[in-house]
Amino acid sequence: MMNCRILTTINNYIYCSKYLLYIKLKSSSKMHDGLGVRHIQLTLLFLCMATIYVSRVNLSMAIVGMTDLLADNETRDDVYMPPGFIMPTIHNLLSRWVPPTERARAGAFVIGGLNFGIALIMYTSGFMINSTIGWPLVFYISGLLNVVWVLLWLSLGANSPDSHKSISATEHDYIKSTLTHTAHEKTKMPIPWKSILTSKSVWAIVFAHMGQNWGMWTLLTEIPTFFNSALDFDIASDGELSSIPYFLLWIASFPLSYLADRLIRKNYMSVEFSRKFWNNIGQTVSGLILISLPYIGQYVSHEMAIFTYSITTMLNSCILFGFNINHLDISPNFSCVLMGISNGAANITSILAPLFAGFMVEDETNINDWRIVFFMSSCLYIAGSIIFTIFGSGTVQKWNGPPNQQNQTDLTEDNIEANH
Repeated sequence: MMNCRILTTINNYIYCSKYLLYIKLKSSSKMHDGLGVRHIQLTLLFLCMATIYVSRVNLSMAIVGMTDLLADNETRDDVYMPPGFIMPTIHNLLSRWVPPTERARAGAFVIGGLNFGIALIMYTSGFMINSTIGWPLVFYISGLLNVVWVLLWLSLGANSPDSHKSISATEHDYIKSTLTHTAHEKTKMPIPWKSILTSKSVWAIVFAHMGQNWGMWTLLTEIPTFFNSALDFDIASDGELSSIPYFLLWIASFPLSYLADRLIRKNYMSVEFSRKFWNNIGQTVSGLILISLPYIGQYVSHEMAIFTYSITTMLNSCILFGFNINHLDISPNFSCVLMGISNGAANITSILAPLFAGFMVEDETNINDWRIVFFMSSCLYIAGSIIFTIFGSGTVQKWNGPPNQQNQTDLTEDNIEANH
């Protein structure tokens, strides 16, 4: 009898402790619905992605002014090479700054910087090339943007809330209290390579990423040649027109990522269902629309082909809060390692995609050859999404932390709301 009373008392104490922590997190969360130091960090990371992709794409735009060639497909393929260590670094910083219920918005905002950077350089390069300075101005501006970003990061950036000099104690405690599965910045943990490489949820991300990169880089590198040669419509010479799909992608990511986070926060969707739902829109729906592009271009109109291309690209924004942020869900401590693996594998397909297009398209004016290219991209988009839907996960894996943390109860706001 006495033992039963003791157990009941302990259970009541645990319940009350969880409830009080929930109330604390709830009130703390409301206090930080506005802007805070973490939002400054996200803005810096967004600018990092934007400036890197401006520098990554600038040669392909400036080469038009250098050579007076509007669409040299082989040259364009060579200049889109992947920034190897940036994506893992970005995910490592996100794992230390972003509460779980803000990950969709944060991931879409930060990673969306690459689309903003691509759109920006496409839109402005024509003006710079036609200026009195000419094509060198493209590189002067790109270099200046990188220098400005470095100065901003040195003065305002930090690796985590623990190392930031001016963050308030309230915001610091709020962020740290939600990141129950993220180790301290200085904690040293061996990388569980065997567990990572045998994890179905990791390989689900890898295959989704590979399918995504094949489709994305096919569009980015081949669309100018497809429109110019197969449809006899020079989209490459119109920087404003070329930039529209990427601006749409960037803009669409804001309301959609906010909706994704809100549905999780209100318990209308679990993290796992949310990631898979949005990823299917970003890859499966985009892939199905992509198949129709050459048919619409041939039988309907150039304008409808551009519209279809823009819709495909815009919907692709949903992967930013699909597989592309899932690394943080399953292992915040090793998210940088997981991104390094998936991004490294995906960059192989970003190289193979243009090579495949060059091999299949023997005659660039033959639209039937282009149908094969877009059909292949669509199939890989959809295949990657199907694999992610079947094997992906939204929960922290056991190998994420040291043994004494692996069984720790996650008392973040979303889980506590689900339990009570």
